Amino acid sequence: MPPEHVRALVAATRRRLVVALGLRRVVTAVGVTAASATSLAGIARGLVLPWAEPVAVGAVIAAALGAALWSAVARPSPLAAALVADRALGGFDRLSTALDLAARPHRTDREEAQLHAAEAWAAQRSPRGVVRLLPSRPLVGLALVALAGLALVVLVPSRADTLRAERAQIRDRIETAAEEVEEEAGGIPEPVAAELAEILERLRNAEDLERAAAELDTAAAELEARADPAALSYRTGLAALERSATAHPLGPEAGLAAQLAGLAERAASLPPDERAAAAAGLRALADQIAATDRDLAQRLTDAAAALEAGGATPQLRHALDRLEQLAGVVADADARTRLAGALRNAAAGLRSSQGRGEGEGQGQGQGQGQGQGQGQGQAQGRGSNPQGNVGGGGARGPAAGPGVGNGGLGTARAEDDPATTPKRAEIYDPILAGGGPEERVEIDGADPGEVLGKIRGLGLENVPTTPYYDHFEDYLAAATRALDDPNLPSDVRNVIADYFTRLEP
Repeated sequence: MPPEHVRALVAATRRRLVVALGLRRVVTAVGVTAASATSLAGIARGLVLPWAEPVAVGAVIAAALGAALWSAVARPSPLAAALVADRALGGFDRLSTALDLAARPHRTDREEAQLHAAEAWAAQRSPRGVVRLLPSRPLVGLALVALAGLALVVLVPSRADTLRAERAQIRDRIETAAEEVEEEAGGIPEPVAAELAEILERLRNAEDLERAAAELDTAAAELEARADPAALSYRTGLAALERSATAHPLGPEAGLAAQLAGLAERAASLPPDERAAAAAGLRALADQIAATDRDLAQRLTDAAAALEAGGATPQLRHALDRLEQLAGVVADADARTRLAGALRNAAAGLRSSQGRGEGEGQGQGQGQGQGQGQGQGQAQGRGSNPQGNVGGGGARGPAAGPGVGNGGLGTARAEDDPATTPKRAEIYDPILAGGGPEERVEIDGADPGEVLGKIRGLGLENVPTTPYYDHFEDYLAAATRALDDPNLPSDVRNVIADYFTRLEP
């Protein structure tokens, strides 16, 4: 075992070497990695690489931790520390020789003298001058420059950051629209549900809001085109059958399908009078549905004939199959119509959100918009209240909000905006239109001033009005019900949906 002071000096030197080498390795690794990461993040400022900045920062942290862990594991040996101390303190291999001699089981007198001399020399030496703990200033400076460059590239917003944020917002809006469609389409038949899954997959793969809205409109048109055109007549005919089955039931069950199924089970055991009554009821149903579906009418007629002959279970089940088939066609068409309406509503919402997004965050500027009527106008504003004149009878002005860009269809004049002009915020109130002040009515030929009668009217200045936003929900609900009409043309649907979206207070 080495002498005490030799052992202490070697151990202290070894600890300082671990710290010094660890700091040097960490600074070197961080500097080199930060320089490479800065290059990667710089490329990502021009190209949209969502993973670039996290990878760059993570690489620097991993490099620092890896260098520290390596230094803690790969510690210098006692002999290496002794050699470093000998060279730094001018020991001329005293410490390394002492370690070697101390490991021998038998030593000569000369070797013992060398050990004592090394012990005396080590007792007078300090490990502080052996190795410098902190790395050199140039190395630290280069590492700090690399880190500063990386921080500048990562923290200062870039065009790629803006595009990335816009894409994230687009993805969020599209995902919200998909979730709303899924929620509204709950309980649809399995075939339509499979089509909906494909539609939502295409929707989520859309690159922007306009393409997503176009995808929804296309899918809505495809859904309506695939619906059976006879579904409306089937619905009417089946509803009439259900009313007849309720008024003149074929059995104690509720609903025509249940009555046919129950009649099929007990057909063979019915007494003659009940069998005749049931056959008459089946023929009445057949006559009622004949104009809508001859197949079901024929099956009901066959079942009536078989029932009169003493059987009819197979024929009744055959008629029940056709009835369920028609009900499935109606349910499928209803689901397609409802889903198509949900898709169009979602498309209108996406276009509305796109219009709002284009008007936000673009600074102060001018916007130009040309309407459908009387030419072109300009508007300039700051914030969300543009000021100026916009020409055109049916025009919509620039997007609400600051920015530079081309407006679509806009309001005829800025002063006609209900949000800024009180007189434009009032609409005709039909509920109050039935009342008004009494007016004198004079008829030619009567004596001047003679009152022949009185009526209650509105006069010229008493037209009843109400704030349009008080009744907006009522008109919107009526429009929504109109959109559910399967016979409403798609272009009319779009006009109605767009109108109420833009009118919303």
